[in-house]
Amino acid sequence: MLNLNYNEDKWHIKTNDDHLIHGTTSYLPNNRSSNLVIIVHGLTDHINEYRYKASIPFLLNENYEVIRFSLYTGEEKGRSLSECNLQIHADDLNEVISTYSKDYKNIFLIGFSYGAPTIFTAQPTNIAAISLWDPTYDLPKIWDIQDIQNKDKYTILNWGVEFLFNPKMIKESKYYDIEGCNKLAKQLNANVQVITAKDDIFGNDKYSWNNNSSSLSERIFIEEADHQFNNKNCFFDLVKNTIRYLNKFKESNT
Repeated sequence: MLNLNYNEDKWHIKTNDDHLIHGTTSYLPNNRSSNLVIIVHGLTDHINEYRYKASIPFLLNENYEVIRFSLYTGEEKGRSLSECNLQIHADDLNEVISTYSKDYKNIFLIGFSYGAPTIFTAQPTNIAAISLWDPTYDLPKIWDIQDIQNKDKYTILNWGVEFLFNPKMIKESKYYDIEGCNKLAKQLNANVQVITAKDDIFGNDKYSWNNNSSSLSERIFIEEADHQFNNKNCFFDLVKNTIRYLNKFKESNT
């Protein structure tokens, strides 16, 4: 049975450019762990999306603690999405890892969607394993099919709700085509699990981040899953397979 009686501590980290990175650490107060999972959310997401919040009890039950942090937020001195690009996201991820890595023996990363290129742009060191949830790969392919327009100093993405982006976010994507993603994966050479939603845009792609990562990397497909893993029991398949993979490296590093 899952223990839902866990604590959450909110915190912030000051950046070199005078912003604050806001985040939350979830843990069992009577069973502190040396294993930390840091969740990197997707583009236009927030840290309290269902898939992130609902995964916490499962991860805690397997002796992990969990950090969720905001790449942009309306909280005090938080970044605005319209001011960000991938490098800024990557720098903030590295700041979080640097701040908390001294408190844990093993650091694991989960990246959803655009969280994947954030992780590989960051090139973090001493990461035990990474699980990528339907990760964005070959970024020009994604932006080419979006309804976007430029207005004043912003690029507007229309998903029924309109999002304001820094034009650099879209312009830089040309460097993250298949060749660019492969290069980043080779450089990081991490233990990478890719979990692909079979019924969404990446479901028929032959390659992903695992192909040029360590020999212990893997890729699995979840049938009938949409990008958000909302269909049927797909979320539970997602979490089960994530824990199965991360546990391999938790055991070998503990």
